[in-house]
Amino acid sequence: MPTKAELEAELEKLRAELSAAKDQIADAAQAAAEDEPEGIVEHLKHDGEALISEFVKEIEDLSANRPVLTVVGAFCLGLLLAKR
Repeated sequence: MPTKAELEAELEKLRAELSAAKDQIADAAQAAAEDEPEGIVEHLKHDGEALISEFVKEIEDLSANRPVLTVVGAFCLGLLLAKR
């Protein structure tokens, strides 16, 4: 059975390890925060690019897998533009 002094020494060692781990986590969080783009403009630009790429992917998928629906959609779009 360990003595009180041994347990206290192990407790101090664990506290030091916990403190070091907390410092590492804080440093990693600070580095991650510094790597993030600053400002709303960069955020919106990134979201806009993702939205456009997703839209293009959906259109390509639609034209490849459902050509009849693509033709009907193009026809309806032409009618709408012609009525203006």
